[in-house]
Amino acid sequence: VAMSLLSDVAPELVPAPAVAYHGYIKTADGYAWVKIDSATGEYEVIAEGTANYTGGGYADGKIYTTINEYGQPTMYVVDPANDYAATAGFMDDINYARMMDAASGPAKTVVINGVDVQVGRPVYVGCDPTMADYQYVGVIIDPNVRSNNKFATSEFYDGSMMRGIAFVSGEMAADGASYVETFVILFSNGKLYTCTVTYKGNTKAGITVSLSETFVETGLDASKGASMTLAGENELCIALNTDSGVELYSYDLASNTASKLATVTGAES
Repeated sequence: VAMSLLSDVAPELVPAPAVAYHGYIKTADGYAWVKIDSATGEYEVIAEGTANYTGGGYADGKIYTTINEYGQPTMYVVDPANDYAATAGFMDDINYARMMDAASGPAKTVVINGVDVQVGRPVYVGCDPTMADYQYVGVIIDPNVRSNNKFATSEFYDGSMMRGIAFVSGEMAADGASYVETFVILFSNGKLYTCTVTYKGNTKAGITVSLSETFVETGLDASKGASMTLAGENELCIALNTDSGVELYSYDLASNTASKLATVTGAES
């Protein structure tokens, strides 16, 4: 699988019912950055792809991804505003990491205990292919520094693996001592868990990640890869890799219902 989904590049809202999403896909002709019509599944090529990127997602104005090669420790930061040029970053001590998806809330500065704290940093999910049940979620402080990860074995999640992540909301805590962002994480078995990122400062010690133990059943099969983004209030756009290509779904967080939008024409992943 080249890229687990049409990544979380900010949606361009156009007259209903269509929404245009940007993404990175693999076709019979290779890889490409594209803009997809969610109503028809047809796409327009924006730029040619250059690598077999794995997963990845839009966060803080950039696309964060890794390369689908065993033992590849490099994270790449892709800039859509600069003709999708990629810059290599480094993923600390995760020597064999594969990023599956990434997302972020709005980047802004909040004041916590008299200190300016930058929130809305990229949050990612990934796995270690050398350890089939080892996965993590963490915060990228900058392209060379990540937060302390929240690690979890797949047994804790019924043998399932993290596949996609999307930002939902963010707000100051009632006591003003922290800023809390809420995300949802889609696992390969279709279960959707809540994840929170709590900011109390700008360093590793000031950022913590928590995973919920409760979930909802989406009824979706994300075993072959997925990515998702917040498409509107309580609404996700989810892209799933399937044997027949990439399928787009709308998911209502309020009612926990999924509706298929389209199959992306000619996309293998």
